[in-house]
Amino acid sequence: MTRFAVLLALAAGAAALAGCADRGAAPANGPGAPAPAAAVTETIKVSGMTCGGCENSIKSSVAKLEGVREVQADHAAGRATVTYDPAKVDRAAIKGAIEKLGYKVEG
Repeated sequence: MTRFAVLLALAAGAAALAGCADRGAAPANGPGAPAPAAAVTETIKVSGMTCGGCENSIKSSVAKLEGVREVQADHAAGRATVTYDPAKVDRAAIKGAIEKLGYKVEG
């Protein structure tokens, strides 16, 4: 390899390292990264659901709330299971989203 090729390869490597915006930053999931908020999973009794369409309506409406991570609804069992960040959304907001659709939340 000629000196020119070696210098060119070194310069390219240095340029690639210099352009790295994350150099020196704490990794997103390593030490120094902010801890993820603790999630709460709650099962809510819901009456009035009769089909899969009802389940989908609840899932769609509740999933739009900021802080909701996962929603499952089961019309046969009459329940919705919601995993959420209590720092961003509370049970009252989830209950309100379900009741706004015309279903009744028990408890």
